[in-house]
Amino acid sequence: MASCLCVSSRTSGSQVIKMTIKAFLGTYGTPSKVLEAPDEELESFIDPLGLQETRIKAVKQMSQAFFDKVRSIYCPSRSQNACL
Repeated sequence: MASCLCVSSRTSGSQVIKMTIKAFLGTYGTPSKVLEAPDEELESFIDPLGLQETRIKAVKQMSQAFFDKVRSIYCPSRSQNACL
């Protein structure tokens, strides 16, 4: 859900926001899917909102931060690659 905030910030037009978020979450519903997706693919979903590069960067950073936090909680003594 946090990615919805990044995708919709600084945007007006509630119907466009709703449609974009629905399509985005339908395809990239998990942080791992966001991180695996090429930027160009993400851009096609975020394009109607503008500021694609900024939004993609923010969503990917939040997805990576999610994994980093999970690793620090559940795998504090293991290497990052061995945990998840």
